[in-house]
Amino acid sequence: MDNKWHLENTTNPINLIIDECLIRGPQVYLFRGKEIAVVISLKEYREKSINNKLPYYFLSPDNHRLIKRNGEKIAVVLPYSDFKELNKNRGTLSSFFRKSPLSLIDLRRDHTITPEDLLN
Repeated sequence: MDNKWHLENTTNPINLIIDECLIRGPQVYLFRGKEIAVVISLKEYREKSINNKLPYYFLSPDNHRLIKRNGEKIAVVLPYSDFKELNKNRGTLSSFFRKSPLSLIDLRRDHTITPEDLLN
C-alpha cells in the first residue's frame, strides 16, 4: 500500500492509516497534491527526536496531536514541515567543528619541539 493519503478521498478511515503507520512507517497526508501532515508511530517519533539530539518537548508543539487507542498513546500527527525537520541529517561531528568559529585555530603539532625538550 502507498504511504500517501489524499484528504479529498474520504474513504480512507483514520484507523487504517494508523495501522499502516505502525506496520510500514510514516504515512503522509496530501491535500491537493501537497504534503501537509504525517502520521508517525509514537515509538519512531521518540527515536528520531533522540537521534537528532533535539529535546522531546521541542518536538511536541501545540500543533502535534497524540493519537490514542484503548487509552494507549500509539501515534502522532504532525505537520509535514516538522516531519522533514525530524528526518534532517544533522551531519557528523567533524562537519560541526569545521563550521564552528574555532575551525580557524591551527591545532597542528610543532615538530621542532621534541618530547625531551618539554621535560627539560
